[in-house]
Amino acid sequence: MLQLRGRAALSEFRRRKLLAALRRRVPGITGVAAEHAYFVDLEAPLDPEQRRRLAVLLDAREEPPRAPGAGRLFIRLPRFGTISAWSSKATDIAGICGLNAVRRIERGTVYGVTGPAGGLDADQTAAVAAGLHDRMTETVVLGLDEAQQRRRVEAPQH
Repeated sequence: MLQLRGRAALSEFRRRKLLAALRRRVPGITGVAAEHAYFVDLEAPLDPEQRRRLAVLLDAREEPPRAPGAGRLFIRLPRFGTISAWSSKATDIAGICGLNAVRRIERGTVYGVTGPAGGLDADQTAAVAAGLHDRMTETVVLGLDEAQQRRRVEAPQH
């Protein structure tokens, strides 16, 4: 699975609003940043020109996602076992653009959350995760490896 790093996912207004909401859950939160990340399931490896074309299509960088800023990494994804409307449309567009090796594209949001000097404990981590997603349609994982594995294993193929 190919992972690409996207652009900032929040405007400054939305970032401040999210920070305030997270601080209500965990008063020690000091910062939050967010970037999009793309997880691309491939039938075959892409050549360099196809990778470039895919990166341009997604407005992404040809590098793996990482936590923006410092702090604890949280990744928000569509619920496992589902295919989002965004994914369906993006995958169709990739095929139209000649990227036939692309089986599926999914977009997630990678958050970097800074908090207390000692880091977030398990209860604080759960509280932050709950504040980052809608549990009816999304899930949060705590690492890129888990995001990649779960997207690959649990997602239905079309």
